[in-house]
Amino acid sequence: MRCPMAKIVGTGMIARVFQSAGVAPGVTIFASGVSNSAACDQAQFERETRLLKDALAISNGPLVYFSTTSIYDPASQHSPYVRHKLLMERLLVESGQTYVVLRLPQVVGLASNPATLTEYLYRSIMSGMPFEVWRHAHRHLLDVDDVKTVVAALVVDEASWAQTFDLLPPYPITPLEIVTTLEAITGRRGNYTIADKGSAYVIG
Repeated sequence: MRCPMAKIVGTGMIARVFQSAGVAPGVTIFASGVSNSAACDQAQFERETRLLKDALAISNGPLVYFSTTSIYDPASQHSPYVRHKLLMERLLVESGQTYVVLRLPQVVGLASNPATLTEYLYRSIMSGMPFEVWRHAHRHLLDVDDVKTVVAALVVDEASWAQTFDLLPPYPITPLEIVTTLEAITGRRGNYTIADKGSAYVIG
């Protein structure tokens, strides 16, 4: 008899990495949230709220929700996206259901979301489109396979349930470092200017 698989809600990069084996049965991976951190469309936020409530209503094990470490970023923490993510965290806490919240930085992998910084920079370099690089910005990049590894460990440990975790690599990278790395990989020069903008953030 085949064991039940984890339930995957979503079709994006994070959802797809969980389609293969490796996560305990009975777990719900909720990866169908608003993926663009610049979003301000209330309809998108309401859609995620409905989907999360529906997933909680039928969940019979821990539900994994992906929030954002941008709540610590002075430049982003008051944005509609971050406020929405905090509301979703509160919804989980007040639901009475079993959950694990994982706050993520910039997640990278194959077929990344075109709204992410790395994809934006790559596409700009390849197209020759002018773009701006913020001198003082710092970002934390996390491989999507590492997200899966951490989740697989957390959901089988009941001490991790009803907890919120910040998954933040210790070494930040600047957008300029990302650009120069992409230039080296592609052999193309980016058409960019340096702007005296941006900020960094730390946790704890």
